[in-house]
Amino acid sequence: MQELRYILVALGGIAIAALLIHGLWSNRKNRQAPIKEKPLGRMDSKSRDRDDDAFDSDGIGQVRVVSGGRRAEPKLHREERQPELSRRPAAPAFDEDEEDDLPPPVVRKPAEVNRRTPVYRSRPQREPVMPVADDEPLVEPAYATAPTFGAREPAHAPEYQAQPRHVAPEPVHEEPANEAPVAEEPRLAPQPVEKIWQDVYVINLMGRPGHDLQGATLLSSLMALGFKFGEMDIFHRHEDPNGKGEVLFSMINMVKPGTFNPYRMEQFSTPGVSLFMQLPLRSNAAFAFEDMLQAADQLASDLDAMLTDMERSPLSDETIARYRQELAAYEASRD
Repeated sequence: MQELRYILVALGGIAIAALLIHGLWSNRKNRQAPIKEKPLGRMDSKSRDRDDDAFDSDGIGQVRVVSGGRRAEPKLHREERQPELSRRPAAPAFDEDEEDDLPPPVVRKPAEVNRRTPVYRSRPQREPVMPVADDEPLVEPAYATAPTFGAREPAHAPEYQAQPRHVAPEPVHEEPANEAPVAEEPRLAPQPVEKIWQDVYVINLMGRPGHDLQGATLLSSLMALGFKFGEMDIFHRHEDPNGKGEVLFSMINMVKPGTFNPYRMEQFSTPGVSLFMQLPLRSNAAFAFEDMLQAADQLASDLDAMLTDMERSPLSDETIARYRQELAAYEASRD
């Protein structure tokens, strides 16, 4: 606002200066040129006959121009103002026709004209009021520029008005009417699984009647299946065939003390051996049982032996299915 005030003051000063300059210029242009020649002399000299003393028939002498010592103005101004000056002294010339013997007043007329000339000089003091109507466009731009500054102020308004547009409306969450609350289903606590599995699963390999299992053939088959001789002087099948990892199942001799001597296997013979798997296991017990069942089938084929259960009854499919079901329940109890 302070800068706008300074600008308006400057524009007002410029407008006032323009008015003054225009008034002076109009005064100089409209000012009447000083009278150096009296046109009456030229008008009457041709129409009147004068005597030797320069008096006409009416006794009026030739008008003399009295110079006031002023500088002659340009001819352009003098020629423009001559008609106006010629009209002014014409009236006194005819008013004094009856006074033929009074030439001095004629001589004083130029002086009177010279005294009246300041009247024309003083006119510009009043005339600056007149150009205001003609030169209104000079003043109007000064006022016309003022609204331009005022018009810029609303330019900031859209910034404040535009702010609410960016405000996102607050989301209204309407609750659905007549909607029954959904009841959460009660979580049933896991019920304990009934223990139906055994701690030890056994598969026996029995020689046929009158025939024992030979140690050399047994040792060769065990090595092929990945068994390793180890603790308790028996053979073990590990998780890793190279003998590392958890023991999945083992094999013992049916004859007490149930051990083997790997250095005397060629002289060794036995009526039967037993494969057993003992729970719990870190590995999957169902998979370990399948490996033990596969190894028993291979040994029975190599040794021409029979497979029996723990009661030494022939191993049937029903018994194998029951073993598998029990081991599945065991694995389910571990989850």
